[in-house]
Amino acid sequence: MRSFLLTPLLASICFQAVQTEGKDEEELGPSESCDPVESFSAEVDLVCRQIDGNLKQIDAGNGQVFGVNEEGMVYTRNGGQWDIISGTLSHVTVGPAGVWGVDKNYAVYRMLGGSWVLMAGEGLPSSSPHPPALPPYHWNLLQPQTFKSPRRTALVSDLNADSFSFPTGLLKQIDAGGDGIVSGVGMNDCILCVQQRATISAATYNSPQYNHLEGKLKYYSCGPHGCWGVNSTGSIFFRTKVTPTNCVGSAWRLILGSLSMIEVGTDGSVYGVTSAGKLYRRDGITPEIPTGTEWTHINIQGHEFKHVTTDLGQVWLITNSNQIVQCQ
Repeated sequence: MRSFLLTPLLASICFQAVQTEGKDEEELGPSESCDPVESFSAEVDLVCRQIDGNLKQIDAGNGQVFGVNEEGMVYTRNGGQWDIISGTLSHVTVGPAGVWGVDKNYAVYRMLGGSWVLMAGEGLPSSSPHPPALPPYHWNLLQPQTFKSPRRTALVSDLNADSFSFPTGLLKQIDAGGDGIVSGVGMNDCILCVQQRATISAATYNSPQYNHLEGKLKYYSCGPHGCWGVNSTGSIFFRTKVTPTNCVGSAWRLILGSLSMIEVGTDGSVYGVTSAGKLYRRDGITPEIPTGTEWTHINIQGHEFKHVTTDLGQVWLITNSNQIVQCQ
């Protein structure tokens, strides 16, 4: 296990103030050219270490960490080691709304009572109709086995996903980090969310009720001060006036810059990575200024990243080669 200290750096801020508010996302094209508009000295005091194992995606929330590897194997962090969880997913999330995931067929699952329960719900787009009376479908968890790291090994699962005919066109990315709400994007970049009350009660195949937002995004993440997303061209958006009882919010606000993915922590902190693998943090976020004021580039010894998540003052990162880095 390797530890290193981030040194002070000169951060070039090529993402700056809010440009536009209230325009529908479909009306917005690629972001402005990302030339540095301001520079300042940023004292970065983070201690980072490389964690054993390989993951392609990771999510932290409520003091828990979950991740999936290239084979879809699901892991959770437990006492400094990785516990493997049965079943296969392509994306997993943990937060105030619980533990949710989606698989390679874009089907949505929620962990309830130690099992993955299929949660197709109502309002999800689909190229085939939902079975009207399909009973709840479970992935029962095997007794957790402790591994030092998530290695690329075969998993004997109690579910053969290929033997079950899932509806297609559901979600490819899901987020449980909002204030009790669930949000995500579909295979065609449609944007969906679930109100807090519907999230709490969701326990069967026909729940919860999904709400559709106008526009298209490839990644969408929510926190206590609102929701952030990026589209296929890398443009960054903030959804205004999102609340537990109104997950749809009001309008899209375009934020200058370009990112490939973005994550919001349960404390409201926002991090993102660019298509070039650079890590940025959004600074100046408050309840009064939920979009913040500027981006800070955090250079971690030349590493390039494809995924970031944050919780309880810790930042978890996945490099382009699927290495895991933890910073605090």
